Formats: sequence, C-alpha cells, structure tokens
Amino acid sequence: MRIIAKSEDDYRKIVRLFREEEVLHHTFPLPSERNIHAVVRGVPVNFSDTEIKGELEQRGYSPLHIILLKRSGGAPCLWWW
Repeated sequence: MRIIAKSEDDYRKIVRLFREEEVLHHTFPLPSERNIHAVVRGVPVNFSDTEIKGELEQRGYSPLHIILLKRSGGAPCLWWW
C-alpha cells in the first residue's frame, strides 16, 4: 500500500499513528529533513577542515562532516554533508 500525504503535518500524523499502533511501515525522509551532500573540486590542499567549515558556516551552511579526498595524480576535492 502506498500513502501520499498532502502536507508535512499530515505525514507526521500518519507516521505517529503507525508507530503508536505498531504498524510495520517504511517512510522516506521529508525533503526538509534530508542532508545535502556536495563535492567541491579544486580546493587547495593547504586549507584545513576548520577553515573550510568556517567559510561554509559564514555562507549559511551547517556541515556535519568534511572530508578532503585526494585522487592519485589528480587534483584534490572536498566532500561535505
């Protein structure tokens, strides 16, 4: 069975009801609750994680994780979510 709620409030009511009644179900996170994953290429390797995190926070993002990826023979890239 597939149920599509008209609003986030309806979605939350349905999920709450299923949990209270112990109905086996599966849901997908709402778009407002999803984390954004991003890869930024061409970031100089001399930047620290804290500098990058501070810059992202100044621009309105709240990164949970920052990983500097290095490819063999290629330019580094930054992965954050």
